[in-house]
Amino acid sequence: MSETPRGADAPHDDLDPAQAALAGVLLEVLRHLEEPALERVHWFALLRSAQLLAEQPGLAALLGDDVALSLAQDSRHLTPVELDDVPSDSDPLSSLSALAWPEGITGLAACFDLSAAQREERAPEDSLPTGAGSMRAAVAALEDGTMFCAVRREGHKEVTLGAQLLPDVVAAIREAVTGEE
Repeated sequence: MSETPRGADAPHDDLDPAQAALAGVLLEVLRHLEEPALERVHWFALLRSAQLLAEQPGLAALLGDDVALSLAQDSRHLTPVELDDVPSDSDPLSSLSALAWPEGITGLAACFDLSAAQREERAPEDSLPTGAGSMRAAVAALEDGTMFCAVRREGHKEVTLGAQLLPDVVAAIREAVTGEE
C-alpha cells in the first residue's frame, strides 16, 4: 500500500531533516502493521541505521553493498525495531507507563488504533481527518526532542502527517525519551 501524505506538515520539503527521518520511519511502521485491527500498542525502538551497521557489520551483507553504503552515509536514517516484551494495553499512555525499552536507543515509536471517541479526546479539533471508523496512528519522538505523527483512516491510503496531531501522546513519548517535561 502506498501512502499519500497530506496535512499542514505533509510535504517532505517543508520538514527539517529530523522530522523527515521520523516521517519516513512512521510511514514504514504503518506499512509494517497493515493488519485489520491492533489489539495492543506496538512499540518500536528507533536506532540510527549508520550506527547499527557499524555495530553489526553482518547486516551490510544482508542489505547489499549499495543499500548498506547509502545507509552508512546517512546520519539521520532510522531503523525501527519492534519491541517484544510490551504491555498488552491498547491505550498508548498507559502502555507507555509500563514499558521498558533497551538502553542506547535514539527514539521510540508507537503504533495503535484510535476509535472515534479516542480521536475526540486526544486530538485537537480539525487536526485529524474526519469520518467514521477507526484510525491507525504512528507517533514517535527522538532523544533530541524531535517528534512527529502519522495517521491513516481505516480503509484509506492517504496519511496525515504532523508534529502535533496527537499532542498528549507525542508529549508523553517525548518526555519518556528525553527525560524532559
